[in-house]
Amino acid sequence: MEQYSKYVFFTTDSATVAAQTPSWCGSSANLTLTPMGASIVWGHSSSDGNGFRLGLYNLLNKQGMQTTMTGMQYSGAMSENHHEAYQGKTIDEYNDVSYHSGVYDLNPNVILILVGTNDCWWIQSDKTDNPRFQSGVEAAERFRNLLGSVRERAPDALVMASQLSRNTVEWCDECIRGFNSRLPDVVADAAAQGQTVKMVGMYDAVPAEHIGPDGTHPTDYGYQLMAQEWYSSIVSAKKELCAELAEDQASTSSSTSSRASTSSASSTTSSKASSTTSATSSSASSTASTSSSESSTASPTASSQASSTASSISSSTASATSAATTTTTSPTVSDGNEQAAVAETSVTASAAGTVTSRQALWVLVPLALWALGA
Repeated sequence: MEQYSKYVFFTTDSATVAAQTPSWCGSSANLTLTPMGASIVWGHSSSDGNGFRLGLYNLLNKQGMQTTMTGMQYSGAMSENHHEAYQGKTIDEYNDVSYHSGVYDLNPNVILILVGTNDCWWIQSDKTDNPRFQSGVEAAERFRNLLGSVRERAPDALVMASQLSRNTVEWCDECIRGFNSRLPDVVADAAAQGQTVKMVGMYDAVPAEHIGPDGTHPTDYGYQLMAQEWYSSIVSAKKELCAELAEDQASTSSSTSSRASTSSASSTTSSKASSTTSATSSSASSTASTSSSESSTASPTASSQASSTASSISSSTASATSAATTTTTSPTVSDGNEQAAVAETSVTASAAGTVTSRQALWVLVPLALWALGA
């Protein structure tokens, strides 16, 4: 295929297709949702400790998507307060912790990822002059590795990879902007390798005035703006990907029906060809039998005619020979002249008899050969 398709079906059986349909697909699908990240996902600095998670949970359930929040961590006043967030972790640190925490054993079918701000903060702490670190490129490459781990451990999950939210500290925000500019390529590469992943444009979702005094964590209203952005992105991704899935299923069904029709037509053609071949064979056999019968009938007739002709020629030859012999032995002897005449007559008759015998052989031999060949 020219473009990688995540859904390939080899049957139109409804039960099989339903089993292969992602569990997150459908307007009323049950979502097992795992928020992944660091302190912003934790809900740091929010008054209720829920951050964006409660607002998102309410929006999803209001639209009929029954949602269960999962993770090995929990924080906030909400009842569904589980998540997979570890405060202060960089991308590599987070990848290592979450890979072994057991969160993937909970089988999440929707995973939200927002992590990387701490990578940009550590640039200042490490006093590094490496432009790759300062620009956020290196952090984006580490995020690529994190997506690989998620794909390995949760290959069927819908993954929502978020940009980093803005920071009011300029040097940190510069790194964040570099990370965000690189993220579309990272996400596109992951999708090309078969991961079901979409990007979330979180940077512009929360304006600077809704970032708290520490320059990093949103205000309560800022967290609600984040909840709305997550929700809109999830709904949009589900709509797009489920439509793609429906097209793949329809195409597969049409292709299967077409192959079945072609196979049926081929079978009918083969049957007709077999019948025609059988009839032709039978006709050829009948013709050969008739020809053989006619040949058998013709052979005795030819032999009989050859025999009759040979007998007739033989009789004529015998008569001629007999006459010649009679003339030769005729007792008419009166004087020398008469004896010479008789002798000449005898020789002539004898020669005539000999010639007649040869002519008979010339006729008999070809006739006999023709009769045998017929």
